Amino acid sequence: MIFTIAFAEEREKGKMSAEVWYEKKLLGTLIIAILFAAFIFYLPTIVQYFRPARVVVPTYQYTEDLTVRFKIMDDTTGSLITSDVIPKFYTVGTNPFAYILTESPVAIGSYDSAEGAWTTVLDAGSYVLLVTDEAATKTKYPVKLTVTVPGTNDSERKVNLDPYMVHMVERATPSISTSIYAYNETSGAYDISALNINVTAYNKWLIEARITVSGLNKIIKAGRLYITQNTGLSAVQAYLDGAPTGVYLDDDSSDDGMSGYYIIFPDWQAGTHYVQIYLQKTGSPSSGTITMTLFEYYECLNPSLRFWQPETASINVVT
Repeated sequence: MIFTIAFAEEREKGKMSAEVWYEKKLLGTLIIAILFAAFIFYLPTIVQYFRPARVVVPTYQYTEDLTVRFKIMDDTTGSLITSDVIPKFYTVGTNPFAYILTESPVAIGSYDSAEGAWTTVLDAGSYVLLVTDEAATKTKYPVKLTVTVPGTNDSERKVNLDPYMVHMVERATPSISTSIYAYNETSGAYDISALNINVTAYNKWLIEARITVSGLNKIIKAGRLYITQNTGLSAVQAYLDGAPTGVYLDDDSSDDGMSGYYIIFPDWQAGTHYVQIYLQKTGSPSSGTITMTLFEYYECLNPSLRFWQPETASINVVT
């Protein structure tokens, strides 16, 4: 009797387990079906979410013969420029700063006092803008930048240049003073003060240049400090404001009008900068003059735009 009851209980437990398993399986199948249906329902939204954003190019009614307005700021004085500059527009790809420029501008701007801005007439598109100082005494560096003329739906066909504000800056005044030190074989230091480079008495020299930049809010644009090459003398090391800097040799003047050893310097504001250049005799130097030239604003190589004279210093080589 006890055995029969126990067997019945075990059979009942087995039956209940099978029913529970079946119910769980049915529930799992139902959940999967619901998730699949939800996936199908939301699939277009998911695809749209991961699709790259479509770039909508605006269309304008007027894209030709637009009156383009812009302003020019003198960053040195913090005032708007309304005269004594000329803005010229070139086709994209033109470099007005090139050493040799053959292209002509497609438009030239003029100041419109009624608009309170500089204006010109252009079609929508991108251009290269060149602004130059045309004052009797020039003070502002030329500026070059890529600009965009947008289209418009305004029947007056007036648009603003992008960027609307063009910035110019005035050139500072540099000066160079130099000191020469010969290498002392006894002390192992460059401690022999000299008036020139005597290639008979010594084999190594240190040229120290002190470059003073004057002018509040004015700058000297980044460029190169050159020293002319003398056969038998090599520039082997240099420092700029206490930090090591590369010494390079430019032996082709056809691309920029300059040649010799040079180092690169950044934009300089008012202050004093120091350059140390180490020279070494590597052959048979000839007597003559080594010229140190501050060739600023190296980006602008067009001679007709370089209204300033490079600052120079001379060092004599004697035998």
